[in-house]
Amino acid sequence: MFLCTYDIKTLDSRQAFKSDQTVNHAEKHLGRFCSLLASYTRKTAKLRDKGDLLVAQLFDFSSTEDPALRVGLKNLAEDLAMVQDYRQAQVERLETRVVAPLKAYGDIVKSKRADLKKFNADRNREMKELQKLGKIRLKNPADRQSIAEVNAQKASNNAQRSTRQLEETINDFQRQKVEEIKRVFTDFITVEMLFHAKALEIYTHTFQNLEAMDINKDLEVTYVIHDYISIAVWIIFHFSTLCDLIFMVDTMKSPSCPLNILPTPLVSIINTPLKSGQVPSYFKYAILQPLLKKPNLDPPLTKHYTSISKLPY
Repeated sequence: MFLCTYDIKTLDSRQAFKSDQTVNHAEKHLGRFCSLLASYTRKTAKLRDKGDLLVAQLFDFSSTEDPALRVGLKNLAEDLAMVQDYRQAQVERLETRVVAPLKAYGDIVKSKRADLKKFNADRNREMKELQKLGKIRLKNPADRQSIAEVNAQKASNNAQRSTRQLEETINDFQRQKVEEIKRVFTDFITVEMLFHAKALEIYTHTFQNLEAMDINKDLEVTYVIHDYISIAVWIIFHFSTLCDLIFMVDTMKSPSCPLNILPTPLVSIINTPLKSGQVPSYFKYAILQPLLKKPNLDPPLTKHYTSISKLPY
């Protein structure tokens, strides 16, 4: 009888220890998974927010650019905005299909831990009953011995039944844990694949649009604007005489710097039509007329002169 009691007690102790380890292991690692995936979801949401800011900046910048670049940037911003919409769906799916089930699994762990606590209490009570009945068997006569043996057998059966129930509970817990892990990470990968598949589709379209963008169109527009400016400046001087130009130089020269008698604004105005090649002959003569660097230097020496225009001639 004592051997049977010892065997049952040893078996129950090992089973209880193994069950505690199983529950503790699941609680530790699944809790860690829950924390990491929740952090992953939050960082994905922050990435979505940064993407929205990038979209707004692209729209703001595109409004100040030339037509070809403006259209290209707007298309890029619209595609990025679409990606952020899919990223928002990704965040919502991660929260509902990945993080939430892992959080709920914490309640399951608590329930199993309560079952273990109840089992340990029942087991201890039954072990005490077996020990008590064993002592009665040694002290009491045959009639009471038979009663004690019946009660001892009943307590032993209850202990074995509790052990089987604990085994079944832990086995169900293990099965549920494996199924939960499989389902959670399957959903996680599915959510990631859905987002990246859509993002790749959009980014492919975006890349093709950027490759097709013709920046030369904007440069052509710039050249046309420059030509208009050149023509406008040429018109200003077209009806001027050489005396008019000399008068402009005299009236615009800086009184504080007599050695640099050529006004900088006039140089800029003159350089523009010179580059375009649309200059009247007397205007060109006036531009090429050198001015003395210093009045006291020998006038015939070319090195002592400077041109009105900074262009080579």
